[in-house]
Amino acid sequence: MSRYSSERGQSAVLLTLAMTTMLGVLGLVTDIGWSYYRKEVARAAAQAAALGAAQAALASAGGGLDCSSGVYPASRHISAPRP
Repeated sequence: MSRYSSERGQSAVLLTLAMTTMLGVLGLVTDIGWSYYRKEVARAAAQAAALGAAQAALASAGGGLDCSSGVYPASRHISAPRP
């Protein structure tokens, strides 16, 4: 009888446990990454909708705010210096 006969098959059990753990962690990381991605997509959509609503409101009111840069055009609000 071999000295290691009582440990026969031990590596298969350890390999199975390690693979199960790694697949569980992989699934968890995938789920967390997907939820973060969907959150960012929803945030970007909400920001785009808010920007579009602000631009539409300003356009209908005749406002002078350029939403792409966030500044007022100087020509509409500042008169030229008088000589």
